[in-house]
Amino acid sequence: MAEPTWLDRVVTEVRLHAEAALLRRLNAGSGFADARSASQIYLRDEGALARLAGGTLRPQGTHKKAAEELAKAIAAAGGHDTRATRLGTLSKRLAIDPIGGGLMVTALAYALDLDMREIVHALAPRRKPALYVETCVDILGLPAPDMLAAIAPGSPLRRNRVVVTGGDGLEAEVSLHPAVLAWLLG
Repeated sequence: MAEPTWLDRVVTEVRLHAEAALLRRLNAGSGFADARSASQIYLRDEGALARLAGGTLRPQGTHKKAAEELAKAIAAAGGHDTRATRLGTLSKRLAIDPIGGGLMVTALAYALDLDMREIVHALAPRRKPALYVETCVDILGLPAPDMLAAIAPGSPLRRNRVVVTGGDGLEAEVSLHPAVLAWLLG
C-alpha cells in the first residue's frame, strides 16, 4: 500500500476535526430528534445548554468513548509539514494566514471527500447541503470573528479568488474556487 500523500493526510485530519464537532453535539444531546425542535438545538455555552436541556430527557455523553478515541486519532494525524507542497506554496505566495489556511483546507476536504460532505451536512441540518462559515467555526474550533475576517472582502482568500463565497456572514456558503482546486490537485 502506498504511503498517503500530503493531500490524503490533510483531508483526513480535517475530516477527523469535523467528526469531533459532530460528536460534541451528540454528547451534548443534540441530533437525536428533529433538528427544528427547540430541545434539539446545540449551544456552545455549557451553562445555557444545561438550562435549556435540563428538563428534557436528552441523552448526554453517549459518544464519550468515541470522542476520546477520536482525540487520540487527531493528535496522531496532526503535525505534518505542508510547506513543501502545493498547499504550502499557495499559502506562502498569497500570504494566507493560519485561519484562512484552515478555512481553505476545510473547503478542500469538503470538495474531495464524500464522508466529509456527509458530516458537514449533519452539522447544518436545517440548511441546504453546503459548507457554511459557521460550520467551519465548529469544525476548526476557531473564533467566529476571526473566521469572518478570513472571508471578508479584501482578505487574501477573497482578493486572490481562492474561495468562492455566497454571502459575507456566518451563514455564507464557502467553496474552493475550481481553478485553485485544479491547481492543488496537480
